[in-house]
Amino acid sequence: MNLALLQIANVPNFNYLEQYLKTCQKQQVSLLCFPEYVFEPFFTSLKTLSSATLLSRANFKNLQMLGSLSAQYNINFLTPIIVNNEVLLQHRVWGKLSNTKGLYKTIALIRGTEKIEFYLPQCLIGFEHWNERAFFDNKKARSARLPLTFEQDALKIGVLSGFELHFDEIFIRIKKEAYDMLIVPCANTFDTHARWRSLCKMRAFLNSCALLRINRVGNELVDGSTWNFYGDSLYINAYGKIEDSLQEYEGLMIVHVSKSEITQARESWGFYKEF
Repeated sequence: MNLALLQIANVPNFNYLEQYLKTCQKQQVSLLCFPEYVFEPFFTSLKTLSSATLLSRANFKNLQMLGSLSAQYNINFLTPIIVNNEVLLQHRVWGKLSNTKGLYKTIALIRGTEKIEFYLPQCLIGFEHWNERAFFDNKKARSARLPLTFEQDALKIGVLSGFELHFDEIFIRIKKEAYDMLIVPCANTFDTHARWRSLCKMRAFLNSCALLRINRVGNELVDGSTWNFYGDSLYINAYGKIEDSLQEYEGLMIVHVSKSEITQARESWGFYKEF
């Protein structure tokens, strides 16, 4: 299976995307993944929005355009995106909705013009300087549940938000399901480069699965300070080894994922055998 990630700060328009889509089509890419906060302003700017409904409807149009491009190029898309329950109620949702009219942080899987599924991250950042938990309407799960799950090119794939990599409770559920690959869109900043590399390698190795981490690039001015999103998107194989990475600039990474290599790693280490 060939898949790609696009390390980018934002999507200025869909004509801009097409240069990357043509490259993906030539390389027979079947899935293209985006980082967080590329179809809307960064989280800290969302708090000053005059209308959550207008943002959600704008992103619904973005989803429709992605559906059209998915059908045109025969490429599925995976992208974090902010919408309200007016949009979510029309589609399959991995997670529980509330009855409020606020915004949800989601990850959308787009397969052509007719099929969109949404994952509601079950753990959101709740720090004082970055409190998504208090802003978004995502319900905190009473117990860990499975991520968005789908099959493509004989691979069983799970989708999590980057912050959810920290929680063992989720990975107890994941390990029982024997995923071939985990895809993790992020928006990582500050001096966390080495820590994220270690975390991603550990999760891939202990779960005997490939892992694709997609981080954004660019800068955001927050309360007078510049937050730098440093990129370093990674492809890690099922042995926990980084096979490819991007630096701090915009770019497209195309990787080939081998089912047989994942199976071999799982059998070699035996982490899925009874304890």
